[in-house]
Order: sequence, then C-alpha cells, then structure tokens
Amino acid sequence: DAAVSLGSLGPFGVMLNYGSGTESIRKFVTPDASAAAADNACGTWWAPCGTVTAAIARATASGATFTASSPMEIVVLPGAHAGSGNCGVELGVVSAVAVYGVAPPPSSVPADDGITTPAPFASFNCASSTNLGGFAVKAPNPVTLSNLEIKNATRATGGGLFITGTGAVAVVTNVLVSHSKAGGAGGGIAVVAGAAATLTNTATVACAGGADGTGNEVRGGGLYVYGASTVTTVSKFTADSCTLPVENGKGAGVNVDGGASLSANGMVIKNSVSFFAGGLFIGTGCSPTIQNALVEGNTATYGAGVGAFAGSNAVLLDSNIKKNKASEWGGGVLAYTQSTLTLRNTTVSENEGELGGGAHAYVNGVLKVELGSVIEKNTASVSGGGVYLNTGASGIFQGAGTSVRENTAADIDGGGGVAINAGASAVFRDSFEVSGNTAARGGGGGAVCTGAGSSLTILENVSVANNVAYTRGGGMLASRGCVVTIDGAGAASSPSRSVVFAGNQVNVETERCRSGVFGGGAVALEPNIDSTGTSTDITPTTLNARYAKFHNNIAPDGGAFFVAPSDELNAAGDPRVVARAAAVDVTNVDITSNKAKGCVRSAASAACASSPRVFSASSAALYSNVTNPDTGVVGGEGGGVFAASGTVAVRAGCVVTSNEASDSGGGVRTKTASSLFVFGPATEFGNNVARAGSGGGVAHEGLAFALIGPDLKFTGNKALDGGALSLVIEPATAGLVASRASFFFERANVSTAPASANVAAADFTGNAFFVSSVFMDANVAGRRGGGGFLGAP
Repeated sequence: DAAVSLGSLGPFGVMLNYGSGTESIRKFVTPDASAAAADNACGTWWAPCGTVTAAIARATASGATFTASSPMEIVVLPGAHAGSGNCGVELGVVSAVAVYGVAPPPSSVPADDGITTPAPFASFNCASSTNLGGFAVKAPNPVTLSNLEIKNATRATGGGLFITGTGAVAVVTNVLVSHSKAGGAGGGIAVVAGAAATLTNTATVACAGGADGTGNEVRGGGLYVYGASTVTTVSKFTADSCTLPVENGKGAGVNVDGGASLSANGMVIKNSVSFFAGGLFIGTGCSPTIQNALVEGNTATYGAGVGAFAGSNAVLLDSNIKKNKASEWGGGVLAYTQSTLTLRNTTVSENEGELGGGAHAYVNGVLKVELGSVIEKNTASVSGGGVYLNTGASGIFQGAGTSVRENTAADIDGGGGVAINAGASAVFRDSFEVSGNTAARGGGGGAVCTGAGSSLTILENVSVANNVAYTRGGGMLASRGCVVTIDGAGAASSPSRSVVFAGNQVNVETERCRSGVFGGGAVALEPNIDSTGTSTDITPTTLNARYAKFHNNIAPDGGAFFVAPSDELNAAGDPRVVARAAAVDVTNVDITSNKAKGCVRSAASAACASSPRVFSASSAALYSNVTNPDTGVVGGEGGGVFAASGTVAVRAGCVVTSNEASDSGGGVRTKTASSLFVFGPATEFGNNVARAGSGGGVAHEGLAFALIGPDLKFTGNKALDGGALSLVIEPATAGLVASRASFFFERANVSTAPASANVAAADFTGNAFFVSSVFMDANVAGRRGGGGFLGAP
C-alpha cells in the first residue's frame, strides 16, 4: 500500500526494513527456543538466535566494522526471554552495540506523554541467573538499549543495569527495570566510576538495594549515580515502589553521590521507602539541577521526599514534592548539615513530619525557597508545619509568587508556617507571603523564632496574613533572644510601608483564656531572662521595625504587638534586668484597626482573669455613648500594643489609629515591668478606643515613661478614664525608676531629647516619667480626664 510508509509503522518498521546490506550488523533474537537456529548459523529474521550472547557472537564473526554511528544491532523480538545467555551480558567491551526491542514496555512510558504503547514487548527474566544482573555496560564502545524490560535481576551493584568505568557510554530509552535487586547500591540501575549515561523514558519499579544484608553502601534502590567524573542525564525517568533498609538506606528512589553529575528533566519518584531520603538523595559534592520532578508518596525517617546530604548543592526547578511522610524531620525535603537546597517554582505540599512537615534545614544547612515556590498544606506533629530551620541553619524566602501557606504545626512548640530554632536565621523578602498557617496548640501561626542567636529579617514587599496561633503571635512569635528586623522601605528615595501584617489572630479556647497571658495578633515577644538573675549582657528578644503596616490583627491582648510578662524575675528584683529582656522599637510604622478582644467571661475566666472595669449592664449604659463596653468580656488590653516587660519605643512617623481594646490601652498598654517611650515628629495616636478601661491612646502602669515631641499628636481617642492618656504611678516603683532613669532612657537609645523638642539633657536626670511637646485634641473620657488621667494603684 503506497499510503503506508516505514515511518508510520513506528518501531515495527525496523523488521520490514531488514536486508540490503544490513545482514552482517543486525541480528535477531527470539524468545522461542524452539524457533531459534543453531548458534553458529543464527541471526537472520528467518533464523533468529536464541540469546543475546549468540547474536553478538554471530555479528562479531561477520567481520563487519562497528562504530558509534554504525553499531552492531541486536533486535530482541517481543516476548519473554529466559535469563541464560541474556542476563549478565557485558556490552561495549568489544564493539559499539545497540540492543533494542520493537515496542516499549508500558511502565517505562509516563501515562501523560501521549505515547500509545504497542504490545507485546521484549522482556528479559533474570530470576534464574542469580547474581549475574541484567546487562553490564563497559568501556570503550558506546551502547544503546531501548524498548526492553529487565526483571528479577540481581547483582552486587546495579541489579538490572550496571554502567561502569571511565569511557563507558550508555544511551537507554524506553527501558523498564523491575523487581531487581543489588546487594548494596543501585537495585535497578547503577551508573558509576566515571561512566556516562542518558536515560529517557526509563523506569525502575519495585527495585531494592541492600539485599546482601551487610548494611554497606545501601543506596539507590531505583537508580544509583556515583563518582566524581560520572555524568548522567535523565529525561522522563520513573522510580516507583523501590526500597532500601529502613535502618540505614539513603535514596530509595534515586541516589546521586560522590561528586557525580546529574541533570534531570521529567523525573517521577514515588512510593519508595528508606531511612534517609525515601525519594531522592543528593550526596556530597553533587550539584544537580532537577527539573519537572514529581516526588510523591515516599517514606523515610528523615527527608522523606528529597534529602540533600552534607556538601551538596542542589536545585529543584518546576517540581512538585507532595504527600511524603517522615517519621522525624523533613516530610517533603531535608537540607542536611553543610548542604544547600534551592527550590525554584516548586511546590511542596501535603507532606508530614515531626519537625518540618514541608521542609527541614538541619544544623548549618541552607534552604532557599524562591521564584514562585509554594510550601503549602503540610503538617508537623511538633513544630514547623511548613519549614523548620534547625540550629545554625539559614532559610531564604523570596520572589513574587513565593509563599508558605496553609501549613499546620500540631503541638505546643508552634510555628505553623516557619520555625526558626536557636542560632538559625531566616530572610523574608521580595514579595514573599506567609499566609493561612496555623499553630494548633502553640505560638507563631505564621512563624516562630526562638533561642539565642536566632534571627528573622523581613524586607520589602512581604505579606504576613491570616495566620492563626492558639497562644501567642498569630503572625509571628519571637522568644528567648530572637532578633526580628523588619524594613519595608524599599527605595531610599521614596520609601513605602511595604511589609504588611494583616488579619492574623490569636484564638484561645474560652476555658484557657487568661488576660495578660495570650496575645499578639501580629507579633508576640517572650522575654529573654537569665534564670540566675545575674547576667547583664544577654540579648533581649527584639523587634526592630520600620516602614511596615500592622492592621486588622486580633488577639486577647495586644491586637498587633504583645510582649509577655517575664517568667523569671531575677532574685534581686532589679527591674533593669526585666527591661533588658525584650525590646520593641518601631519607626514609620502604621498600627491600625487592630483589636484586643479579651476573654469571654466564664466561671474559669472570672476566677483567673483580671476583673472588668465595668461590672453591670446599667453602669455600661452610662458610658455607652463614649466607649460601649462589653460586660461579657474580661481583659483585652492594648488594642495596638501590649507589653508587660521590656522596653517599647514608638518613634518618628508612626501612626497608631483606630485600634480597640476591650479594657485599657486602646492604642498602647504598658504595665508591670515594661517601659514606654514615644517620640515625634509626625507620630499620631488617633481614634483609638479603650472600651472598659483607661487610656484611649496610651495606658501606662509600668516602669519608665516618656512622650517627647514635637509633632506628637493624640486626637479623637476614647476611654473611660484618660481619653488620650492614662498614667498610673506606683510610688515605690517610681522612686526606683527615677533613681536609675538614665538606664531606662538608654534602653530606648535616648540620651538627649530631639533638638526640636526644646528639652535639655539635664531634664532627664531623676525623672521616671517625662512628657514634653505633646498635642492633644478631641479626646473623650466617659468618666475622668478627657485628655489625661493620672492615678495611683
């Protein structure tokens, strides 16, 4: 039929194209022993050989010259071929050779690539050829393998296919290696010792390493690539249901190690089990780029999906890491000590682990999440639902479309999105988003940062939104010496408030809610106290923020910011130690429309929470025209800011407006062991409300206090007492603070007042409380002091 061409027949065309001078280089192998010709007379289509060994011998005996461009051709006819004479054959030693079937085995072709697989196909069953393996490829001649299945093969290394030695070259296409085992490494395929391999539409299914039980070199159940000069290129490769011993195996699906080079596009690794890196292991000295990978359903103790080992530097690009499960660290990915793992436009989702449901960077490891990567819907049974950064590790999160979202940390250590451990550091920048994460029993819905030497830096165009914590810090919790730096200025010529914390919450069950204990809708700080009470040089838990917005956040106390009470007051009772414990320092920051909602009254909360300021509906009615207090709520202090320890400094350019406290401090509430310093110019407290307490703008009942203008305004604030300002002075505390005033002012970096404030430096001496150049207008009190209220406990 003239309409039928050899090309249109696909792989079957090779059989019809036999003849015309090809007899000497092309030999056929039949699976039917009864149809095979004698070994010394076989090889033609009409008289095929019974084994690959016989076919190679006949081609060699022909005297033909075989080259890379014109190799010996061994055509394996469809059907099940026995192992003897086929399995364990060494290729490439004598001549260039191509061994191929006429149709690809089904499992070697990804289901979604549009290829219709003809059947039947050629299959080598090596079960009877124990420890001979499938094929071995060696130098110096190139080898091509295609359209074949190799199954039930066993060998010390490279059970199904062993490609080894400098100068060995293999091109493998449409090959399925299944149910094969290695005593140590490479149950399916091993490429080692300087060999070069190209794998296309190739799969290893139900292969295993570590079969000898010695525990040595238990690596690469599906594919093993090893050696400094070894080069492997992979396209559309699958490793499915491969295994290694769970006591010590590394990389059940794929293992690249020892400085080998691996470039992969279109890799699928799934349902595989190991100790470290159930899916993909990246070893020392390796810097692979893995593109368009799917790593799914793998299981391990550490790094269930992907494990980057010490000294590696890997990039995952346009990939999907999902539904992997680690019994301990790194459900999705793990960057081990001294490794760097970069995720670019990669999704890590629905993974599970103890520390780091999505990702874990171990001691001194580096994790980079960038360029549209998403870490979402992962779960940590302890901490770091999305990401856990261990001691000394660092994480960089950046780029438009990059986010950590909808992750959950299930236990009290918290960190629904990101957990930053002692000595670790993280950077959020350049349109990165932390959203919708949950700390189900702990703090830091979006992020938790805790311990000496830990730090979090948040730079331009970052959003922390709609995260939820159940103790402290809906958006973020900083604790025990963590230093948080926020700078959303962007371009120096036109700075903008480009870092935004919005819609974050602290939700506490009614029975557990206690006033002054839970809070910080946007950010919570826990003080860093030396338990001996003797250290004077510990790093305080610190928040330094400039050019940022904190709005529409909600918590029992401290709608936006919450500084917790000190858990460990020093033995000497020196308030200076507590003042060192935590520091909030903000400049050019908007704190707007946040709410300290308090705790709903119940038998437990009534007994343990602070008493409400308004006790009955009748008395509430007296003030409803001013503050509309809610008699069903206790607590709720600091609509914008609450602090019970440390130092709070609100500097030039800050706007604290439209915040609401159910009790005191509509804008800011500082008490107990905290100090407050507010500075102009261009600083405004406006339209804040303290519904059932004092200080619509500011309520202070703590240590040192200062309001220093110029251009420091309080307008339109409301409270029961002190519409703009409430200052409660405890005489003994006032005397102690006054005697050490210079210390407290130094904590807020105040040694002299701004020149425009018209205040002499000497005026600070001996003063615990200082107010200068402050403008108040249209503030309202329901009971006492529309502008200010000064009282004693």
